[in-house]
Amino acid sequence: MTTDPLLQHKEQYDRIVQLYDVAEQLLSTVDEHSEEHRLAQLALIEPLVESIEESADILTEEYIAMISTSGQSASQAKLRIEAAFRKIYTAIEVYNTQTANRAKRFYKNIFNIADGIVSDLRDLTQKIVVSFMAMMELSVDRIMHTWDIENLRKKEAMVALQMHQNSINHN
Repeated sequence: MTTDPLLQHKEQYDRIVQLYDVAEQLLSTVDEHSEEHRLAQLALIEPLVESIEESADILTEEYIAMISTSGQSASQAKLRIEAAFRKIYTAIEVYNTQTANRAKRFYKNIFNIADGIVSDLRDLTQKIVVSFMAMMELSVDRIMHTWDIENLRKKEAMVALQMHQNSINHN
């Protein structure tokens, strides 16, 4: 990552905009199914796509407001940002639950064509969370599940340190 602040802002903004690309990739999985399975695939991914797009809208708006310092209060921004991240993580969990239930119905381990994209979405979202955490204090326990928090903690030393400091401050 570069040390030029303008380039850093552009990189971060571009990372958030990648969420729209992920939504498009998910929608393209509908076309890759046979005619009889397209509606089922669309029903599976549509809530996830909507959540990604709505959250990306909020995250881009808040990011621009934060770097231009003309946004709403920091506490309102924090709440909107956390809600946007939570919406993505919740949609991922709903998708995973639905695909797992489908696999149970067929008594075998089946994979959906979108599974890899959803995995990439989780990784991208974690990177965006970390970028926002570098700019403001976020409550990751209100954003993601314990498994995701532990995974993030293992990947990012800065996140582990911030979470440790938050636990000390709250005690």
